[in-house]
Amino acid sequence: MNQSKIKLNQIYNMDCRDGLRLIPSKKVDLVVTDEPFALKFHGRPENYNRTKKLVIEGYEEIPKEDYLLFTIEWLIEAKRALKDDGSMYILSGWNSLKEVLTAIDILQLEVINHPIWNTSLEFIQKTSL
Repeated sequence: MNQSKIKLNQIYNMDCRDGLRLIPSKKVDLVVTDEPFALKFHGRPENYNRTKKLVIEGYEEIPKEDYLLFTIEWLIEAKRALKDDGSMYILSGWNSLKEVLTAIDILQLEVINHPIWNTSLEFIQKTSL
């Protein structure tokens, strides 16, 4: 797929890094991300009760050791695609927040606000537990 085949108001199911490379530089007003949360952590079972049968098909976890590089790669492309006066909202789980903030620092992106949303993990499951 090349840039001439990207169409507005379409959903493309692909690695975000590949998809972002198809967008011309400085063409995007707003990026809203909800990246994979790299959810393999050692939390309390009552806070993290998830079995394979409950996980939405196609969900992929990024290994913790690869998460910083993954984040830097997609942020580079998102920054390139953003207009100079564009904005980006990054949703991040607490367990990958360090990597996201480190990538933001490395790429010298400006953080204006850092809202915290306190929620359960039910949103990644097919059914509530």
